[in-house]
Amino acid sequence: MRKNTLKEKLCLIVFLLMFLNILGIQQVYAAGTGEQMMQELYKSNEYRLLSKLSNVSIDKFFTVRFSQDINYKTVDNNSIVLIEKESGNKMNLTFEQIDDKSVKATPQQLLVKGKDYYLVVHKSIKTKDNLIELFKGTITEVSVNDAYSSFMVESASLIYPDKVEIKFNEVVNYTKGSTKQYYKINGIYPTKVEVLKDGKTAVLTLDASNDHTGQELKVFISNNITNSFGKYLVNDYEIKLNGYSSGGSNGGNTGGSTVPGPIDPNKIYFNILPEKLHASTSDDVQRFEILIQAIGGTFKEDLSGTNYDKAFRVVSIPTGFGIGTRPDGSPDITAVKRISPSMLKIRIDGRFPILKNENIILEFSQDALNENNKGGENIIEGNEILKIEIVTN
Repeated sequence: MRKNTLKEKLCLIVFLLMFLNILGIQQVYAAGTGEQMMQELYKSNEYRLLSKLSNVSIDKFFTVRFSQDINYKTVDNNSIVLIEKESGNKMNLTFEQIDDKSVKATPQQLLVKGKDYYLVVHKSIKTKDNLIELFKGTITEVSVNDAYSSFMVESASLIYPDKVEIKFNEVVNYTKGSTKQYYKINGIYPTKVEVLKDGKTAVLTLDASNDHTGQELKVFISNNITNSFGKYLVNDYEIKLNGYSSGGSNGGNTGGSTVPGPIDPNKIYFNILPEKLHASTSDDVQRFEILIQAIGGTFKEDLSGTNYDKAFRVVSIPTGFGIGTRPDGSPDITAVKRISPSMLKIRIDGRFPILKNENIILEFSQDALNENNKGGENIIEGNEILKIEIVTN
């Protein structure tokens, strides 16, 4: 058993995940009450400076991530504090545990445009077993500019041999110029940019004069794109994707695509990420967790409980799977979690052995979709069928 005298210390990494620009470590200080407080902390040699965060929006929260599991009971307004640089006033935070290593800290009031703050994490944070405390506290300077927001790229994926889908988390305003000027794929503008009716999704058509088969794709997205409120992306993006493989399976970073052909902006498509699942041949209960991505649409926020029984159905199963908890013994969809507006995690439980490589077939109904996808805009023509290949040992 480890003792309190152990020299091993807990290291801290602070991420502000609302897609904030990260600049160099702040080294020069001006006068001010909050400034003086930070100088005294830093002189004590008990704190280290992290990179300054600039162009932070007024409504942001912070995610503090540690290198080890922490005791969440040691997280409060005494161990993590937000201080206004000029006045030294302390702003109250509310906390939410994200996972064993991460905490979300949200200011109880909006930050003030043009002001600077300090996010300070003190050494009183301890590991889950209470044996180790932080080696040093941390100080992060935060600069607020409401010209920036949480507007960001949510995902990028190769959905067809010559098409890349870019999905934003907010509706995009393209009125300031040609849609093509904001994107480059391997340094070349796309030949076509199609904006789907959700306003958040753009499908880029690759330049056919270049063979992208099997090549790495570097997708550049300019931060000059604005949302419907005129706020810019927080930064430029360069996203790497694997090019289409001539073997028939798309090699993009999100797995295989179920899109059957050219994108129809009036339909919603689904991707399975990845499309192959590895299964054990034991007799124990086998659990699959499947990621489903919607292209051109979003999922309902509440798909828990009995709601997902209406939205999803297992219509085909592998030989020997069975003996689930449903009355007919079929595999059970035991949980559905919406991890982003266009991404679901579906959990399926059942028993094995599987006799050979087979497939699970899932059926999606319109009950899975957000209300905004109805009304004749983005629709499913009937139910959507998804096939997941199971690979046995």
